[in-house]
Amino acid sequence: MMMKRRETLKYLGLSIGSVITLPAWADSWRSTDLSNHTLQLSLENENLLAEMVETIIPTTDTAGAKTLGVPQFIQKIVKDCLDKPSQEIFQQGFGMLDEQMKKVYGKSFVDCSSQQRTEALQQIDKDKTNPINKFYGLVKGLTIQGYLSSEYVMVNHYGYKMIPDKFEACASANG
Repeated sequence: MMMKRRETLKYLGLSIGSVITLPAWADSWRSTDLSNHTLQLSLENENLLAEMVETIIPTTDTAGAKTLGVPQFIQKIVKDCLDKPSQEIFQQGFGMLDEQMKKVYGKSFVDCSSQQRTEALQQIDKDKTNPINKFYGLVKGLTIQGYLSSEYVMVNHYGYKMIPDKFEACASANG
């Protein structure tokens, strides 16, 4: 069955249009675009969240969670995807964490050393009866999810290519 010239031109035009708009579409998946669509946290809580994710996945020879914009990812997920009780746990957790840090170390989470932060989060993770545990579990899970699905990790560690290379089919009939 032969394709008509008009149909051919229509499909060619659609293909070219798709290729031209692809970079604009792909560009919207960066962490910089999340900043306009996140929860409205106080500056203090934003800093606390940033330091929490950096404590969970710190910058080493690879980028850390804070560098990759994971705090904005977490805020976006909490705002758009979690139910009200989970959002309340998230909002209340900042105050509870800072209160506990002040009892133990005499200063807020942000002002503590990285060693003190790590020890505190490990202790919270172990103590399942601590009410902060739900908050920490939520932040930890979303940190890991955000980090592993970031463009940096997908491209540099998993070898993800948005537009794959040429497909090489099996030439043998037996596989």
